[in-house]
Amino acid sequence: MKKILFLLVSIFFLQAVFAASFSPVSLDNPFPSEENLLKFDFVNGSKDLEGYKINLITIDTGDEVYTYFGHTSLEVVTTDGNDVFFDYGFFSFDDGFYLDFAFGRLYYMVAASPSFLRMAGFNNEKRTVRTVELKLDDAQKEGVIDFLNYSIQQENQTYLYHYYNDNCATRVRDIINAASGGEFKAWAESIQTGITKRDAAAKYLDKDLFFSFVINYLEGPYVDEPMDLYQAMYLPEILEKAVNEYQHSESLVLMSDNARTKYAQIPFGLEMSILSIIGLFLSYSSAFSKNRVFRRIANMVLALFFLFLAILSAVLVFMMLFTNHDVTYLNANILFINPALIVFFAESLAGRKCKKRGRLSLLFLSIMACTLILKGLFPMVFIQENLAFYMLMASIYIPYAVKESLSYHRNHKGMSRDVQDL
Repeated sequence: MKKILFLLVSIFFLQAVFAASFSPVSLDNPFPSEENLLKFDFVNGSKDLEGYKINLITIDTGDEVYTYFGHTSLEVVTTDGNDVFFDYGFFSFDDGFYLDFAFGRLYYMVAASPSFLRMAGFNNEKRTVRTVELKLDDAQKEGVIDFLNYSIQQENQTYLYHYYNDNCATRVRDIINAASGGEFKAWAESIQTGITKRDAAAKYLDKDLFFSFVINYLEGPYVDEPMDLYQAMYLPEILEKAVNEYQHSESLVLMSDNARTKYAQIPFGLEMSILSIIGLFLSYSSAFSKNRVFRRIANMVLALFFLFLAILSAVLVFMMLFTNHDVTYLNANILFINPALIVFFAESLAGRKCKKRGRLSLLFLSIMACTLILKGLFPMVFIQENLAFYMLMASIYIPYAVKESLSYHRNHKGMSRDVQDL
């Protein structure tokens, strides 16, 4: 009876966490992009700006995590040589940044800097920089410059950043669209990319396999809906390609570092396949190996992995229930990779029998089977791309589940014989 109650409570808890992921606070954006762009006129200009240029600047990936996806800027080239970079996506590690980040309060800023200073910075970081001139008439240039100057005023500098919907690239995209009178958006929305946000981000995340594992685990179905080209422009590189296609232009390379590897050679899917094979080997060894030393080594390695997953899943529970990180909401990974793995850690560390691991493995495998059936029956509803995590955890859970099942049948068979003897 206790075992049944334990299973029911466990299933209820996991489903409750999954279903209850919601934003506890609705945050207002202090400077919404499209709404403020409506205040500006991109048609009836009054200034002669023939000597001015507005360039889209694309900066390739860097070494720091927050530079993995690259960067986008707008450069205003003037007739007096005082060219200016306008950058969205600035943030400071001071003034409670880490606490705000933890709760999803991502307040970023726009800043204006002399072009030569920004270029020197990118050169020091050894990052490839490309430029393309936006094909705008004088009225459009005037509207863009007026808006940029308006946005860098102290009361307008801050906006609510979002990884996919409101970042350095989407802010520039919105400006280009406003200057085009909405034609840029209408053109891009008519083009379906056939990929999701997760797919588009994969080659950048794969620069760091650990970071890729963490992000792919934490992100839920929010990033798994197919995108049109306008949505895909959350990535600077895609924005640059779209602008070139739209206005039939070609980017000019300002500086290049051929020594930098932009993308990893091992994709996430291959990484998870390798981890699954290793996980199966270690799990089988800890459950069935007769060599005590080898079994102990396998248990210690798995103990560290289970501790990592228990901590990571606790972070996911926190993000799902108490923060504004909406990319984590309704994340099905929590159903079979969750803080209960601390039990796996404790039992593996102690090197004892696999009894608790076996029972929990049976529970998780049952949940995984049910959710896979639902994904198969309703693919348009259960869209989260997390089969790699199913594969990884199944490879670890199955040996423990088999061990527990064999133990149960042996004990049950022994009890039957005792009854017959009586």
